[in-house]
Amino acid sequence: MYARSDDLPDTLPEDRRMTVNRRLVIDIGMSEGNDTAFYLAKGFDVVGVEADPILQGHLAQRFAAALAAGRLRLLHRAAAAVGDQSASFWHDNHDQGHSSLDLHGRAVGVTEFKVATIDWAGLRAVAGVPYYLKIDIEGAEPPFLRSMLGAKALPPYISAEVQTFQPIELFRDIGYRWFRLINQTIWHGVTLPNPPLEGDFVPRPDPHHWSGPFGRELPGNRWFSFDEIRAVHAMVHQLWTYGTLITGWMDCHARLADADG
Repeated sequence: MYARSDDLPDTLPEDRRMTVNRRLVIDIGMSEGNDTAFYLAKGFDVVGVEADPILQGHLAQRFAAALAAGRLRLLHRAAAAVGDQSASFWHDNHDQGHSSLDLHGRAVGVTEFKVATIDWAGLRAVAGVPYYLKIDIEGAEPPFLRSMLGAKALPPYISAEVQTFQPIELFRDIGYRWFRLINQTIWHGVTLPNPPLEGDFVPRPDPHHWSGPFGRELPGNRWFSFDEIRAVHAMVHQLWTYGTLITGWMDCHARLADADG
């Protein structure tokens, strides 16, 4: 099966590609759009990247008002190491949240679509540099992060799902210096700060399939150096293997050294 590839928006002037837009969030791996809904509720503009063609109509309908107001742009692309290529995207027929460019060894229960790819340079050319970049693409994070190596303009804040330590190493190699690991099972009990530290106050965010807050609103009271987060990750991973002491999955958030942390 083949997905329709919409034309990308016009590219931005070079100065806008190099300047951080502090009112912009890029959501890579939108899924059903709960993270995007949160970012919009906080008053940020959003560029959403979603490879799954089955979700395209749902997202366009759900966010029709934001699209019409120019607060949201949807890019039907697969984030990858190299842009403007055709890639196999595997839609999980039983759990859309596990759909990915990574087949994960599965031979049944998936439907293949051919989708166009976009890398960091291509994304920055049409969207600019966001204040925060969220990446949740089910194991395909490292290839896209490699496309950010050597980039001169970076989001102050970034996050990715970490199934291995590799995304955190890539964060360091890209230029990020401070890190936090966030257990994604904690959001049902989290209250966001009021007055807010990022954007507008959202009193009751929907925790279902939600990546959580970002930037200065992350829970916890400190950021960790690379050596510290490596030790924390090793400890957490060891406990996770026991199957009872730590459950769920982790996101790593990172910030640049000069970001307001």
